[in-house]
Amino acid sequence: MGSYRHAAVHSAGGSVMIEGSWSIWVDPLVYAGLLVTVGTAIGWIWRRCVRPVLHMAKDWHGTSDRPGVPGHKGVMVRLAEHDEMLAEIRDQLTPNGGKSLKDAIDRIARHMGLDDAGQ
Repeated sequence: MGSYRHAAVHSAGGSVMIEGSWSIWVDPLVYAGLLVTVGTAIGWIWRRCVRPVLHMAKDWHGTSDRPGVPGHKGVMVRLAEHDEMLAEIRDQLTPNGGKSLKDAIDRIARHMGLDDAGQ
């Protein structure tokens, strides 16, 4: 970084050219500021864009157990379990010859003398 020389400024056709060792393109403070700006932008993009996508992907696929941290199932596994539970509920609400909740309610209603109109 030696000593700074005075810059010579030339105007040629309306544009200004700066000559010398301290021009804005060589100044170490400008490079440091540029690095800080770029680093900040990359950090912001990481925090606001990339990290949430990675968290969503981890939630989508699920995680296995780690020491001290229980794992969790992925979205597709949980949806399959919900489908199975809904099928069981639907089976209980549909008459199937005596073993469903619907059949039991119908038997109780007949025993009490109630018809389907709810009298």
